[in-house]
Amino acid sequence: MVVEGSTATHEGVDLQFQRFNLSWYPADDSPHPSDGDVFATLLIEVTNHSDVPRPIRADEFALRTLSNELPFHAGPTWALYDGGRAPRVEGVVVPPGESLEGWLTFEVPRGLLAEELLWSPTQQLSFALEVRWWLSTARTQESRLFGYVRDAAGSPLPGVPLTITPLETEPGIPGAETTVGSCTGVLHEVREAVTDASGRYEIIMGSIHTAELCIDVHPDGDTQHRVSGYVSPGNATEVAEIPELRLDLTIGE
Repeated sequence: MVVEGSTATHEGVDLQFQRFNLSWYPADDSPHPSDGDVFATLLIEVTNHSDVPRPIRADEFALRTLSNELPFHAGPTWALYDGGRAPRVEGVVVPPGESLEGWLTFEVPRGLLAEELLWSPTQQLSFALEVRWWLSTARTQESRLFGYVRDAAGSPLPGVPLTITPLETEPGIPGAETTVGSCTGVLHEVREAVTDASGRYEIIMGSIHTAELCIDVHPDGDTQHRVSGYVSPGNATEVAEIPELRLDLTIGE
């Protein structure tokens, strides 16, 4: 059942889909998504208007993504990831008359567009709530790049100047491509950053209608130690957060 709006209701329980990030990375040492995957995280609020406690099970939720070969509401689905963004809501109980807010995390292949959050309170009933990533009409799209720079022993390296090179891989311009490290695409403005006392760096990168960026990071004057990764930029709205990419760098291996 496709829901109009952001709230589904079943037997006195409301589930409201509040916001999302289709490319999120933990800032601590929690597991990262596997190579080629990203974490899609969705914030929900569950309100129990009934007079009995309401457990929230992991198997109630799935994320449906769009497919070029399939019609709407028929794309592949992805089960809830065991872990991810905190606070989590699955595995807890909402007492009568109370509400609980938390995140659902799904590991999906990079580049897939989310279509719907699926909530199945029973085996016979499933609600589909739209993931409205298209709401922004801003010309410039953004992504948050962050990471940590450490030495071979794992100690943070503060004050390290970094060269950050974004290249547009999609749609790209034939004949205008260049290669930087393991990234190939149309060169954007090269950026710089410096690690703080914890070895951390962070910048916001903007691009114009870019479907995907490959980003190369290396210390200034040192092209031997480098790291790269991909991100699909987006825009912050009332329901969407800026997509993220975490690139950690080890110097001295």
